[in-house]
Amino acid sequence: MMKLGNNKYCPQLSPPKPNPHHKRGKAKTVELSKSPQVTFLINVVQGIFEAGSRLLEIEHLLNESLIENDRLRDLEKTASTRIQAAKSNHKSVEARLKTAERQVKELTAKLDREINRACKLRAENKKLKAEVDKARAGVQKAEDTAQSYYNQGFEKVAESLKSQLAKECNKCFLQGWRSALDQAGVDDTSELYNLGPKHQPFKVGLPKEHEEEEATRGLRDPEVNEVLRDPEAA
Repeated sequence: MMKLGNNKYCPQLSPPKPNPHHKRGKAKTVELSKSPQVTFLINVVQGIFEAGSRLLEIEHLLNESLIENDRLRDLEKTASTRIQAAKSNHKSVEARLKTAERQVKELTAKLDREINRACKLRAENKKLKAEVDKARAGVQKAEDTAQSYYNQGFEKVAESLKSQLAKECNKCFLQGWRSALDQAGVDDTSELYNLGPKHQPFKVGLPKEHEEEEATRGLRDPEVNEVLRDPEAA
């Protein structure tokens, strides 16, 4: 058996089967196989089959290369899309970052202004508090002074009312004393009439050492004598 190629696509040529009835044809075939022209033709056919096999392999590789190129193009498109999306996201992030930086600057400036304003307000508040404390002290002092004047005036009025009330009570006592002596028929010249001022219930604003002097003065007091003489006139 003679092989024309090592490729699977190359067919293999087998020698003709022996024919016992044609011995002369066999001998003729052997002679032809030894001819240079036949050898050349065999080599040409073998080269054609090898070239066809190579072409088939090249075509197969070319198809695989085209498929790979398509896959690479798809990958390139996908990568390009992702790159564009990444660039867009990057631009969006940069824009947001710039916006955030601008907002931070604005908030920082606003915070500084508020801090300065708070410091000024704190100083003004401290000053106002000192003025309020001073005003409160003045008001308290004025209230204390007014209360002192009020207490003094109240005490004076109370003493005056007590004195007037004591005088009225003493007058009523003397009237009752006179009336009782008159009803008892005591003589007008009796010393009992002179004992009334000594026994009057109230000694208005006088210490004990002046009680007797006041009693003696009461005997000489025209108002007391008038009351003793005429209780109804009082």
